[in-house]
Amino acid sequence: MNKVLVIGLTHKTDVISINENLQNGEDFLCQHNSYLTGGQYTIAYNLAFLGVNTYFITRFGFDIDANAMMVKLDSLNVVVHSQQLYFKKTPLKTYLFDKRKTTTLNYLPYNSYPDIEDGLPQEFFAGSDIVIVNVINYHYLKAITSLHPDARYICDNYIPSDLMLDKIEGLILEADYLRKTIKDKDFNEFAMQLIDKGLQWILITDKGQKVSIFTENGFDSIVKEQYGEKYLGTHEVFVSMFAACLVNGRTFSESIISALNIANDLSYVDNLELSEDLY
Repeated sequence: MNKVLVIGLTHKTDVISINENLQNGEDFLCQHNSYLTGGQYTIAYNLAFLGVNTYFITRFGFDIDANAMMVKLDSLNVVVHSQQLYFKKTPLKTYLFDKRKTTTLNYLPYNSYPDIEDGLPQEFFAGSDIVIVNVINYHYLKAITSLHPDARYICDNYIPSDLMLDKIEGLILEADYLRKTIKDKDFNEFAMQLIDKGLQWILITDKGQKVSIFTENGFDSIVKEQYGEKYLGTHEVFVSMFAACLVNGRTFSESIISALNIANDLSYVDNLELSEDLY
C-alpha cells in the first residue's frame, strides 16, 4: 500500500556557530539559525515529500512553531494524530559549534513523546507497510506490536527493551547518539549482541559520510569518498529515503545505497532539506 506510519518526537532545532575556540568567560560573535525541523517530524515530512503515503503520531506543542509544522505536513497530505496534554512550547534541541567540537543542549521533556494514553488510532496502523518508531515507553511499543504484529517495525534512534527485540525488524541509529554511551570500538560488539537477541539488522549512520551495516551474516560498511561539511539532518534524510525505497519495492541493499547517496549530497548544503533538484 506504500504506507508508512511514523511515531515519535517533534521538536525544532537551533544552531549556534562560533568561528573560534570557545573559552569559558569570554564573549564571541556567533551565527544563530533556528529551523522548524527535528525528530520524527522531519522523517514524516521527508517521506511525504518523497511521495509516500505518510501517517504521523506525535505530541505537538501549542504554539506558533507547532502550527507552522502542522501546516507544512498538511500541505503534503500527512495525516496527523497529536494529543497536546502537558506542554505548550515546542521542545528545542540546540547545537553549539566551535572550531573544535559540537555540544548538544537539549530541552526534550519526556512527556513530549507520544504515549499510550494518547490513544491508538487503528486507522493509522491498518495497512502500514513500515512503522518507524521512537517512543521510549515499553508499554506503548508492546501495545502496538501486539495489535499489529505484521508490520515491519523500525526503531529510529531508540533502542527498545530486550523483551521487544524479537518484534522489531531493525534499528537505525546515529553514530553521535551512540557515542554518548558507547565507544566507537565497541559498536560492533554492541550491535551483534542485539542481533543475537532477535533483531534482523542494525544500521548506524555517521554524518552523511558512512553507514555501518550489521546483520546476522556479519558486518559491512559503505563510505562516501568525498564528505560535505554539514551533517545536521543527514540521519533523518537517510531514514526517510531508506524507508521510501523499501515501500516502493527496492531491496535492502539498494535502499541503503540510495539513502546514503542523498544524505551525502545534502551534507554540502547549509539549510538541509530535500528538494526536487536533489531527489
